[in-house]
Amino acid sequence: MASDNVSKTMKIISTVSLGHLAGITAFKSSCIQPALEEQEDVPAAAKTMSCILKRSSVLPIISIVSSASSLYVYYKSYGTKSEDEFYLISSLMIGGLVPYTAWMLLPINQHFLSEGETFEHSDEKWKFLMKDWKKWHLPRSVVCASLFSMAVYKLVF
Repeated sequence: MASDNVSKTMKIISTVSLGHLAGITAFKSSCIQPALEEQEDVPAAAKTMSCILKRSSVLPIISIVSSASSLYVYYKSYGTKSEDEFYLISSLMIGGLVPYTAWMLLPINQHFLSEGETFEHSDEKWKFLMKDWKKWHLPRSVVCASLFSMAVYKLVF
């Protein structure tokens, strides 16, 4: 019985952390990024983007927590009638977001986080970076939102 409680708790932790990731990535993709693109004051928008990225440093930790808790749920149910491959898939996909982010988004983020980079006379560079950032950030949003939706379904039903 104690093992069932631990598994249920880990399912909840996995779902909540997926929800956190889904919410943050969806908000960045659908609200913040378009608003910053429309900003006429590029240096102010660049400063805002830099602040947002600095505050996002906790996301890899949340991804690892979600991945580990999903993997635990799968491991504990492996070989039983309650085995559910969703938790293995979720663990691998969320765990894969960390290297994906490091490979695809970190180089772009470094431009936004560069000391002294204000994009004061580089509107085109700003627009290119924002377009590129959106292109690589959107798949993260879709993956997180999809996995969160399925995790809620699995938790409830």
